[in-house]
Amino acid sequence: MYSDHQKREAEILEVKNYIPYKRTRSGQIQLALAVKEAFEDKKILLARYPTGIGKTVSVIAGALAAGAPKIIYLARSRSQFQAPVREVKRLEAVGVNVPTVVLMNKQKYCLLKGASRLAYQEFLHFCWYKRKTGACPYSTDIKTKMELPEILTPKTSRELGLESGVCPFEVTWSNLRNARLIVASYPYIFSSDLRKRLEEALGGSLGNSILIIDEAHNLPGFIVDAESYHLSENDLKRTLSLVRNSKASAEIISELTHALNYLRRYRHKVGSTSSISLDEVLQNMPSPESLSRYLFGSDQPAETSTFIWRVYTFLQALRGASHEYIASVTAGDEGVSLRLTLVNPRRVGSQVFSSVRSAVLMSGTLPPREYLQVMLDIPSDRILETSYPNIWGSNVEVVIVEGLTSRYTARTEELYRRYAKAIDLIFSYPGVKKTVAVFPSYSFMLNIVPYIQSRPLVFERRDTSLKSMVEKVLENEKILVCVVARGKFVEGVEYTVRGKSLIDTIIIAGLPVPEPTLENEKMYELLSEKLGSKDLAWKYVYLYPAYMQVVQSIGRGIRSEKDRVKVYVLDERMKGEGEAYLSSFDFMVKMGKLPL
Repeated sequence: MYSDHQKREAEILEVKNYIPYKRTRSGQIQLALAVKEAFEDKKILLARYPTGIGKTVSVIAGALAAGAPKIIYLARSRSQFQAPVREVKRLEAVGVNVPTVVLMNKQKYCLLKGASRLAYQEFLHFCWYKRKTGACPYSTDIKTKMELPEILTPKTSRELGLESGVCPFEVTWSNLRNARLIVASYPYIFSSDLRKRLEEALGGSLGNSILIIDEAHNLPGFIVDAESYHLSENDLKRTLSLVRNSKASAEIISELTHALNYLRRYRHKVGSTSSISLDEVLQNMPSPESLSRYLFGSDQPAETSTFIWRVYTFLQALRGASHEYIASVTAGDEGVSLRLTLVNPRRVGSQVFSSVRSAVLMSGTLPPREYLQVMLDIPSDRILETSYPNIWGSNVEVVIVEGLTSRYTARTEELYRRYAKAIDLIFSYPGVKKTVAVFPSYSFMLNIVPYIQSRPLVFERRDTSLKSMVEKVLENEKILVCVVARGKFVEGVEYTVRGKSLIDTIIIAGLPVPEPTLENEKMYELLSEKLGSKDLAWKYVYLYPAYMQVVQSIGRGIRSEKDRVKVYVLDERMKGEGEAYLSSFDFMVKMGKLPL
């Protein structure tokens, strides 16, 4: 009989066989063993591991050591696809072959001229039409077995498709069953239609799979965005014009005319967004069946059917919408538009996590267990947790400033002046050079910027490019950059040179609590009913997302172990629970005051 110690040593040796490095970093074995345990016990693992630990190779090693037959690694962006591919290539170099398929959206594989310039929904119809009419030279079935590499990337699939005269996406899709590791984008699992197709391609269900979700802190928000749909007045107008000029039935022409007139009733409410009942929208929109008879029987050129395709996609979503969706109408200078929004990601979360054997949600800024459990509907008894200290946490000093709050009810001209004065004061401190001030909203920023005296100053405009903003930071030895929370200058930009952050000071100019939109209020209502507590619902819909955004903003200043950043949170609402939240990332947090 083996002792517990001997069993542990054997497990460590087993996972080390799948880590292709002479030395392992601190925390890697712990993470790999936690992944192994999660798969064996059919659990959902929450892994709070900071950047720089080597999470990717650890989770893959744990899944391989557990004997997982299918490992589905989900990443948000193309750059994040590189990490798992890099690790399986290193495994291959040491004699461990892991058949891998990289699965991006269909458009990335297309060889046809002009396909890359289309919007994605337009491309899908372009592809369908080319295949239907026989105009795509690559739409022939794959009849012969190809000699495929162990690691099939989009680049390799395109090369094989070009060489063999077949669709590169079909090359990829037809080899999913042979892959042990599938590296894919989020929609392949969190879009219900794509998930069903993926399950069919894999030969049934995902029941023996382990799902690895990178950068999982944004998962609830991604699900909401992925399951939301939009229809504009212009889409209906162009569609109606097309069907009138074809052999369409009088019925569909009448239904589209009625829908367009219905939307136009809201034109007088320019600048406003109103909630409307799903029943009302259903009664005034055409049925998807009516439009499908025209769309799929039409001999219209592909490029002229784009608007019809958009309308059809919206109508299909509308037909399947439940009480967890909200319909809203917005009137603007360019016309009226309808939006159908999923306000509760729990439904999708429940479907996904009940369909897989195991899953790993990993991120350096992963939200608390209770938040993920509620927002994704993960049963408490299925959750395992593992974490590692934030290795750069002590490089961050946070001061929560008392006496200021960006609460909606407190917003006055005097408050805007006080915020500007606080920002000017911080920017004048010795050693403060390159500063990013993050505001909770665009309107709040525009109310404060005119009172800021500090120069040079650059602030985010609607048309500001990432490149121009980074260039401004590089050009100036001292600069104040004003940006908006949840925007591209907080989550989508690196202010770095050779991996080191240029930013030495970050000002959180007001707690970035999400605005009380129709969608957020509906989610708050649903969670209040589900949890039996308005306080808890408010915490999950508004408070935790604000805390998470503060941490995301702080991340702009810490990109390597050499970075040091001072953070000022100009909102006393961060005191207490928010203070504890920041401390959980090993930041040095204290309360403070400014002479305002």
